[in-house]
Amino acid sequence: MRAGDTFKFSPAASSDKHLWVVISDPESYPDDLVVIVSLTSHDLWKDPACVLNLGDHPFIRHETSVYYTKARFVSRGRLDHLVEVGDVIPNTPMEPEVLARIRRGAGDSDFIKEGFHKALVAQALVD
Repeated sequence: MRAGDTFKFSPAASSDKHLWVVISDPESYPDDLVVIVSLTSHDLWKDPACVLNLGDHPFIRHETSVYYTKARFVSRGRLDHLVEVGDVIPNTPMEPEVLARIRRGAGDSDFIKEGFHKALVAQALVD
């Protein structure tokens, strides 16, 4: 997996129907870990740091929030294995400008946990 790659979990592997995005740079992070975030339908009470719209990605059909609260670390090896066994289904990568907006939102979000923010700062992806 690379920065900007997106994926969904297969229905057999998880009930999670959200699209996930690799927002860190897998080539720069030690231990082969990447930071991933999911997308969820936008609502007024959700994190406004990055709202995506129709046209930002083929998966997006309406206003969508990046769910920084649910950010996770996962190893690239684990993701690659899950793709191989069919538990993770790759989707269209994010365009570079949309990935940049998602990363800026990670820097602005009050909801991203400190460890994920620090990882992105260490890679000079957010301030």
